[in-house]
Amino acid sequence: MTGRRVALAVLVLGLAGCGDEGRQPAGHLVPPPQGRVAVEADPGVRRFRAIEFGFELAYPPEVTFTRSFQRSHLGAGGWKAFAPTNSRGEPVAALVLPGSNALAAGELRVGVSTQAADVAACLELPPSAVPGTRGEEEIDGVPFVRFDAHGTARNSRMFVRGFRAVRNRQCYAIDLIVTGTDADPATLPQEPPFSREEALVRVSALLDGFGFIRR
Repeated sequence: MTGRRVALAVLVLGLAGCGDEGRQPAGHLVPPPQGRVAVEADPGVRRFRAIEFGFELAYPPEVTFTRSFQRSHLGAGGWKAFAPTNSRGEPVAALVLPGSNALAAGELRVGVSTQAADVAACLELPPSAVPGTRGEEEIDGVPFVRFDAHGTARNSRMFVRGFRAVRNRQCYAIDLIVTGTDADPATLPQEPPFSREEALVRVSALLDGFGFIRR
């Protein structure tokens, strides 16, 4: 994904200037669907298959898999980043970088909505989107709208790179979320587990494990 690598390099250079505009509304949360986590023959790979929503995630075992988007250091977790309060979708899967905490965190989230209103508005950008960042990127052969957005989460700066697509009358929302604090390191109770730049590189690599289940 050459385009993704180029865009990522630009983002890493600009991450330090993330603004604080906009908080992430909670949206409407629905109990997560049933899925299955399987251990591959290769011990270095695990795989989550969301049969109901037609996708799977392959990921390394050191990454934490969860179906919950509720994280104290990330504030309220809607089914997608910046979900409107009247939006009804399901948080399906999240991959959290090891060591993520209130000082620095990184994760990939996948949410899906089958609601007609969400599907109709799926490709619209949230108000917190950075002007001029809208683009298109193929993920597993499916075109997604891509955008960048800034926000805040529990007094930390938050960067989101979002991907949106409609497939089989479902809205797919993939969000790469990175947070970090701008506090003086001397005032922190401990050293952050990683920099925001490092978190962005690592969480972006997890996107390569996303794929659609084709019958």
